[in-house]
Amino acid sequence: MRDALDDIRKAGAELVVVGSGRPEHAREFRDAQRLRFPLLVDPELASFRAAGLRRGVLSTIGPRALGHALRALRSGARQGATRGDPWQLGGALVIRPPGEIAWRHVSREAGDHPPLDELLRALRRGGRGKNGLVRAT
Repeated sequence: MRDALDDIRKAGAELVVVGSGRPEHAREFRDAQRLRFPLLVDPELASFRAAGLRRGVLSTIGPRALGHALRALRSGARQGATRGDPWQLGGALVIRPPGEIAWRHVSREAGDHPPLDELLRALRRGGRGKNGLVRAT
């Protein structure tokens, strides 16, 4: 998503990443990756639960996750040291004030990233799907 940061901001939004580690982990990661957006931590996983994100061993190390890992390796990405909860999966939310979830992607396994084209379309249309319906997958 970092590569889409300019498009996200052009849509009037901000990219905010929430990790499950501790503040010192976030600082190390932010500095190593040279991030230009807010990076927050939630070691208690309350925000992950509130967002309805998945957590589990099988989702993290299952066969589809292995396929995602091989794709990442081929692209040159490397896994660093695991910080925080290794079984917590991620997702992406478009949140509109006063806190309405207007679009959501829940990762089904490790490496299941949100389709950026869908996320950007959701931002441009205010998060509403066709016929004004909110998409929650």
